[in-house]
Amino acid sequence: MMRHLVVVTAMVFAGCTQGLRVGEVPPPTKEFLSDAARKELQLPSPGEPTTANATDMKYVGSIGNDVRQTVEDFLKPSKVKASIYAARPVGAYLLLWVSFAPTVMDGGTELIYSVEKKKIVGYFNGGGISG
Repeated sequence: MMRHLVVVTAMVFAGCTQGLRVGEVPPPTKEFLSDAARKELQLPSPGEPTTANATDMKYVGSIGNDVRQTVEDFLKPSKVKASIYAARPVGAYLLLWVSFAPTVMDGGTELIYSVEKKKIVGYFNGGGISG
């Protein structure tokens, strides 16, 4: 009986980490920046609303396909089509506002991208209404 319980538990855990629902974002990784590191780098804390402005929406046109591919790869487990609609450089990082429309009309996420590491290193609060 105990052996079956361990196998079932492992299968449930594995399924949770790989099979996200459409529009659900992956959980934070160990590489995500701490609150202290965010403060030092002048990046927004997870709870601090940071809304995109017209300049951010224009700036998105200047980001490369490598950034777009990184976002797509990061969100791949959620099986949702995503598009970056705004971006803001902050030091060696980019704040990225990502929309899941038209798949999830009121869905999206906000990601912090490290230019140096070429990976997603955090989430932030885009200040929009979600749910």
